[in-house]
Amino acid sequence: MTLHRLPRCCTGLLPALALVIAALTSTGTAMAQAPAAAPAPVVRAELLVKQPLLVGQQAELQVQILAPNFFTSAPPFPAIELPGAIVTMPDERGRNLVEQIDGQTYAGIVKSYLFTAQQAGDFTLPPAVTRFSYAGADGKPVAAQVQLPPLHIRVQQPAGATPSATAAGQATQPVARLQITQTFDRPVAGTAVHLQVGDALVRTVEVFAEMAQAMLIPPPHFEAPDGVHMFQADPQLSDASPSGGFAGGHRIDKVTYVFERTGSFSVPAVSLDWYDAAAQKTRTAQAPAVQVVVTARAADAAIAPTAAPVAVQVADSLSFWRRIHGWRWLGAFVGVVLAVGLLRPWLARRLPRWRAAAQQREAQRRASEPVMFEAVQTACRADDAPRAYEALLHWARSHLGSTPQAWAAQRQDAALARELTALERRLFAPATADAGHSLQDFASALAAARTQWLAADPVRAARASALPPLNPVG
Repeated sequence: MTLHRLPRCCTGLLPALALVIAALTSTGTAMAQAPAAAPAPVVRAELLVKQPLLVGQQAELQVQILAPNFFTSAPPFPAIELPGAIVTMPDERGRNLVEQIDGQTYAGIVKSYLFTAQQAGDFTLPPAVTRFSYAGADGKPVAAQVQLPPLHIRVQQPAGATPSATAAGQATQPVARLQITQTFDRPVAGTAVHLQVGDALVRTVEVFAEMAQAMLIPPPHFEAPDGVHMFQADPQLSDASPSGGFAGGHRIDKVTYVFERTGSFSVPAVSLDWYDAAAQKTRTAQAPAVQVVVTARAADAAIAPTAAPVAVQVADSLSFWRRIHGWRWLGAFVGVVLAVGLLRPWLARRLPRWRAAAQQREAQRRASEPVMFEAVQTACRADDAPRAYEALLHWARSHLGSTPQAWAAQRQDAALARELTALERRLFAPATADAGHSLQDFASALAAARTQWLAADPVRAARASALPPLNPVG
């Protein structure tokens, strides 16, 4: 190419070069004008136990809520409702964390729920929503809301275990190590106790469920041999640990045995089954039986009363009939003293029986279904939510053999399930509870469900109507 043709070639390239430069310039401008996506809050849900879970196995469900910069209002963690499962938040306290996500600093709060399935199947977390605010890039509060992610939880029956009897109203076998200990109010020589007729023996049985709540411990079964009366006090449930951390639940039952005749008696052992997930087999925790030897009560030696000589000067004018009248009163007094002395051993043997029988009748009355149900209704009328919930759990464990949630799910009672959820939200998640919630609706829904439950079993209904009303009118 010669020099004199160069200007004409450059002249032809100039328009094309101008178009390329214009395109690059417009692209750079568009990239510079495109705003970067603002950081958004993050919510996570994670099950801290390998799936699939087993029916009756308690697992920790951890929920994290993270916000850019820092929170300007604490996020309320929602109550989780899953039919066929129990989900609680035993500890209202949360754990704080700080995390870097794509170069942005996030502040987070972590809380743990406890999940226990009472039937096999697939569970999915509901899209529960929580609202809060956090600091934006300019420092001003930004309103936000997040909902739980659809975490899927698979639950199956333990291998080789009996299928869950929840549908029949029975307690689910816990997948947690159970330990049973027992004590007595009298010394036990080896495995034997020596008593006398009319004596009472108090047996205290404590069940500890490792890393499981006390409400999941099934009620132990107590029996009494012939010739022995037995009454059982209300159980005591506790999830507290002396060290402050959660190690497991405790259930304490006290039973009193009253022995009415001589002989050798065997107070039966108390046993509970639990499933060992590691060994994949059912194991049994047991408090051993105790032999009780009852002997006759030694009769108290009756001391014949002796009268001190009394110098009585009778006037000669005292008539014969007046002397007879005086001796009659003295004879009656001596007869009464002799009768008391002779009856004293008999009364000493029978008074403990009468006292124990009265205590047993009172304990049976307090443990009866109508009385325990009336305790729930009384607490509801007083709008005392903690007392109502505690009385509800006692009534359900003693007479339903199940939890209220499982009973409502079994009956497919949507109204009762809704009121149970409102009550639990009021107790365990007050930030999300309805401020105007009253226990009257819950009491009405529970009474309606109980009426249908009694009507389905004539024997149970007759037993419930046999007791007199607690608050008679007129």
